[in-house]
Amino acid sequence: MFDTFQNKNLHTAYIYALRFINRICRLDYYKGALDQTSAVLKHFTQVSPELKKAVGVIPSTAAECQALIQKYMPQILPLAQQEFANYQAYLKKYQKSDGKVGIVDSVTFSFSAQKLIEFVFGKEQVKGYYWSVIPSQESEAYGFDSFLPPTLGIETSSVYTHRWDFMEFLFTAPEPPVKNILPDGTAVYAPQVPEEEQKRIKAYRVLSDGMLAFAQDCAQIFGGRDIFVSKGHFAVAWVNSFLSYPTAEDKQEMAAIRHASDTNHAEYLPLLSYRPSAAEFWKNPKKYLRFIKRSHWKTPLQAFLVSVLSPVAAMHTPGNFTLYFLPRAQRCYGKLSLRVGRRVLAVAVGRKGE
Repeated sequence: MFDTFQNKNLHTAYIYALRFINRICRLDYYKGALDQTSAVLKHFTQVSPELKKAVGVIPSTAAECQALIQKYMPQILPLAQQEFANYQAYLKKYQKSDGKVGIVDSVTFSFSAQKLIEFVFGKEQVKGYYWSVIPSQESEAYGFDSFLPPTLGIETSSVYTHRWDFMEFLFTAPEPPVKNILPDGTAVYAPQVPEEEQKRIKAYRVLSDGMLAFAQDCAQIFGGRDIFVSKGHFAVAWVNSFLSYPTAEDKQEMAAIRHASDTNHAEYLPLLSYRPSAAEFWKNPKKYLRFIKRSHWKTPLQAFLVSVLSPVAAMHTPGNFTLYFLPRAQRCYGKLSLRVGRRVLAVAVGRKGE
C-alpha cells in the first residue's frame, strides 16, 4: 500500500523485527516476567544440547529462570552473539548506500524493534515512524515521529480505538507465527500451526486484497498527488464506528477469528465476538466465561451475564477516581462527578472508561 502512494522512489521492504528476536539477540527482556525469562531459557536450551542437559527442567518462576540464565551466561552469551550475527546478515541485505533507515510500526512502549535495528545499523542512522508512542523513560532516547501525539491516556479511544487488538489484526501478515530468522532471510515458522492461526491467515488474505484494491482506487482518484492527513482522529472514529455498529454478518464472520496478544503468542482469545454452543460452554464454564468477557460484540444474554458477575470496578488516574457499577455493560448509562480540590470523584453506572 505504501508503494502504491509513494512518489519518491523510496526503497521499501517488509522485515522481521520481533520482540522475541530482540530478546535472544540482545538479551533484552524483562527479568521479572516468567513468560519472557522462560522463553529465553527455553530457546537456548533447544539450541544447545549441552545447555539443555545442564539446565534440566525449565523452572516455573521468573526468579528461578533468571538465576539459571545468570548461572549459565558464559554458555548463553556466545549463542546470543551468533543469533545476532545471523540476524545482522539478514538485515544488512536491505541496507542501501546512504545507510538511512526509517522503520514503520503501529504502537510502541519499549521500542524493542527500533532497538534491534539500531543495533545493526547504528542509532544515528535509524528513525521510527509510529501510529502512536506510549511515553516512557526510554521514549526520549530514540528518534521517532508519531502520527498521533504521545499520550498517557492508553485507554483513550480517540487514539487507540475501542479495541486495539482489531487494529493489530489489520496490521498483521498472512503467515504463521515466526520463531526465528536464518542468515539468508528464511523465516523459521512454528512447527505446529494452531487452528486459530489457520483461520486468521485464510481470512486475512481476503482482507488484504480489499485493502490494496481500496488503495489503488484512491491513487487513481487523486492522480498521484500526495495524500496528506493532518490528524488521525478521523481514522480512529471510522474504526470505532465499525466496532460500535456491527452488522449480523460482521458478528458471524468475526466470531471465527481469535487473536494471541500475549508476549509468547500462545493464548488465543476472541477478537471481537464469541458464539459458543451451550455444550461447549458447560464443558468449561470458567474458560468460556473469560472468553465472553473478552468479546467486544456480546449478545444481550452474554452482556447481562458478564455485568451481573462483575458488578463493581474502579478506575484511578492522576487527579481522578471513578467508581463504576455494572462496568461491563454495553454502554455508560449515567455519571455523576464531584470536584474536591484538585481531584475529581465520580460514580457511574455502565461501561467502564466512558
